[in-house]
Amino acid sequence: MKIFLSCIIILLILVTTADGAYVIYHAATGGGGGVGDGASRYAPLCRVRIETNEAICQSIIRNVGTFSFGGCYIAQNDVSSASTIALRVNGVNSALSISITGNTTGSFVDEVNSVAVSAGQLVNWIITVPAVAGAHTILYTAAFCRFLATTDTSQRLDSMNTAGATYGSTTLNYIAHAAATDFGTTEANVQHTYRSAGTLKNGYAYLSANTRNSTTTITSRIGGANGNIAVSITASTTGAFEDLVGSDTISAGNLVNLAILGTTGTGSGTFHLIGIDFQTTNSKSHSYMTRNAASTLTAATTYFFGITGGSIGNPATSTQEVRMQYKAGFTCTVSNLKIYLTTNAATGAGTFDFRIGEVSQTQTISITASTTGLFEDTINSDAVAVGNLITYRVVAGSGGDSATSQVGCMIEDTTGAAFTTSQAFIID
Repeated sequence: MKIFLSCIIILLILVTTADGAYVIYHAATGGGGGVGDGASRYAPLCRVRIETNEAICQSIIRNVGTFSFGGCYIAQNDVSSASTIALRVNGVNSALSISITGNTTGSFVDEVNSVAVSAGQLVNWIITVPAVAGAHTILYTAAFCRFLATTDTSQRLDSMNTAGATYGSTTLNYIAHAAATDFGTTEANVQHTYRSAGTLKNGYAYLSANTRNSTTTITSRIGGANGNIAVSITASTTGAFEDLVGSDTISAGNLVNLAILGTTGTGSGTFHLIGIDFQTTNSKSHSYMTRNAASTLTAATTYFFGITGGSIGNPATSTQEVRMQYKAGFTCTVSNLKIYLTTNAATGAGTFDFRIGEVSQTQTISITASTTGLFEDTINSDAVAVGNLITYRVVAGSGGDSATSQVGCMIEDTTGAAFTTSQAFIID
């Protein structure tokens, strides 16, 4: 008798795909934005605002993906019925909607709903407060969500100014990034050190007024030189302008910022929202904010900043940590914590650290007395779990005031979203 053995081999192959990784959208400010009952107000993803003009708040999304895990922090609420903060897509409320219980403060999160967006769609928040008897208000100090691009890791980095930043010059100015739009002539104040390779692309600007009689151009800047992105703003024309062609290849260690220049002519333009995309293939993104008008840090005073999105502009209101926290919507590793000081009259050392749950972590930077420039932790990193509350903290040195124009870090999604495809083959 012959015995035949049939060998069945099951081969499981894990395939690394180009699926996306999560990035953070977070806006926070200690002073917050108040909305009265019976009213609705708009806000951008990059700042806490309460606007009646939706157009100046809308970020344009150029990479297909999904927004989810939307949340907010409510510092004041005497409205008896439920209010909402919802993500808007092309001027329509989406399913991603945060319900705020009447007469209740604290953190609120929608962990269930999500909204898919297509390339070219416009995204922003809407805060809606129902009408109730009497005069009542909610005050929100933070709004956040996460974004998962279908392909690669895609991050929209916008700055926004309610009144508009006015440019009417033929002098090169540098643009604040991922905070309040403003212009300045000291490039180092707004140059952010990128620690991941990637690609800058999709430059964007929105103007509400424009009396310039010549073209104005917003450019990318890499290491103090013009990059390949050039958003050309036509003379005497308002609205949205983009460069969907130019892009810059970024290497780890590059200094990155934006600039604006009108080479000839007169008149001025009023700029509200300016931004770019940063795209990587390694699940890494940068969460930071820069500002030309550096913010004073009073000697021996403690301040808290949100992970990104505007809070650097008014540190005097940022002394309550709970108002600035981002509730993590995905597991990640935070590294390359950094702060830039433009002035420093302190005679004692200060500190800048990364916090989880109001506890300082391994990334703690000592700020040398009487020393300006960039301070960065290039060695340590901290692991963040879903639901962790994270912030930055700065303790200003004693003996004299200092000023900062930027804070930030690098974030790497560790959920494994970029490695999700598996294939099984049976060999008989």
